[in-house]
Amino acid sequence: MANESINFPIVPPIELQADSRIELERHIAELTDLLCGQLPVKRLWLRGQRREYPWVRDKALSRRLYGRSLPSLTPSLERYAKSNPEKMNFGFAWAGPNHGWKKPFMIWLMRQNAHWFARDDRFLPLLSDILSDTNDERFVELMVKIQLSPVEVGDPPHLPWPDEADDLRQWFFVSMKRRQFAITMQQYGYYTSLLDLTYDLDVALYFTQASMVDGKMRCAPPQAGRVIYVFAESRGDFFEHGAELFWGTDGWRREQPPRLERQKAGFIKGATNRNQNFYGNMIVARITLGSNEPMTRLADAALFPLETDDLLYATLTASRPPLEGLY
Repeated sequence: MANESINFPIVPPIELQADSRIELERHIAELTDLLCGQLPVKRLWLRGQRREYPWVRDKALSRRLYGRSLPSLTPSLERYAKSNPEKMNFGFAWAGPNHGWKKPFMIWLMRQNAHWFARDDRFLPLLSDILSDTNDERFVELMVKIQLSPVEVGDPPHLPWPDEADDLRQWFFVSMKRRQFAITMQQYGYYTSLLDLTYDLDVALYFTQASMVDGKMRCAPPQAGRVIYVFAESRGDFFEHGAELFWGTDGWRREQPPRLERQKAGFIKGATNRNQNFYGNMIVARITLGSNEPMTRLADAALFPLETDDLLYATLTASRPPLEGLY
């Protein structure tokens, strides 16, 4: 028995090479026709990387188990944990790097819906004051006051908070915190177990050329080793489409956060400490790109608009205490 070979049914990804834009577009068209036309696949998702990061495992065993070396597609939360092991303790959940992101997110949604507060010009300045205050207890007090509205609380002059603000508070803690919040904040630097994707080829190409420079994403000339992974969304609920998230009911402004919209964003969820490299096993095709071509047609500001064009980003940057990981 010990001498018998180990064999598992595996379906390795389709391996492709693209040294030009025409080749790359042809590969995507053929994959779309194959997977979405002949198989029950809803849509294709793409992820561009400057290079492949192989999963650190015994090479011989990996070839035996998987037929190849698996790429290590680790989510941002896992990368943070690996690079900051000293911070992985009981206090991580209470005061870790993601502490404090809820405050600017909810204040952004209220700013986005400034018409809720048109009857009293004290609301919005108060929100700005709470946003820039390092004392987070003031935000907690605000949530309590919104919950109790229209009961008058606190010192006069009283601010009876509008019903829409309470609707937002309830919706956030019941549903939005688990989906819209984490998915959106992922695009601004919040650490999650999600892996971000796109359905736009130029966006995927951008991330094969981009890297973090002084806390900002910057596009550079292409280098050797670039790769685009292709994922197929079919059954199940692993995939999330940024454009399909809930952004309010009647009386709410329903605009997507700019980065989600411009990056044509999507996400895979499902990685856990018990299912490492879950994302690497979901790749259906791997396209290796040439050293010089194809290149993205997008500039940095197209995907990462400045604060003047992104109210959410402006709100996040004004938050105190500063948000770790924000870019």
